[in-house]
Amino acid sequence: MISIFGEFTYRRRLYRNKETGETKFLLDEVLGIPTGARITPGIREIATKLATEMTFRRAAKVLSYLFPHISSMTIWNVVQEVGDEIKKESEEKKEAVFEYGQIPEGKEETSKLYIEGDGVVYKTAEVG
Repeated sequence: MISIFGEFTYRRRLYRNKETGETKFLLDEVLGIPTGARITPGIREIATKLATEMTFRRAAKVLSYLFPHISSMTIWNVVQEVGDEIKKESEEKKEAVFEYGQIPEGKEETSKLYIEGDGVVYKTAEVG
């Protein structure tokens, strides 16, 4: 496992639910470490932010100055995981609004709202 403090290994127990047969690493759940992860959530966040600003290869090189053994493929995998999580969250929000009519709390209240369209995505009416 690679963390902001360096590379380390740790041992944990695999627990099995006798009724359902489901298995879990309880320590991983408590620490917020996804199954099979090689980097901690902190490194994952740093890698994701770097990947939005530069290529995966460059992000891996920058991280390699600070942390050992982080490849561009690791960065790619992290970005895919984060993207899947964001997509799932977005789908859940969309479903809540359009399927169940749950309107999310707003942060600001305004008396006017201006909306602009460019005619490419939204068809415009021809006048005259």
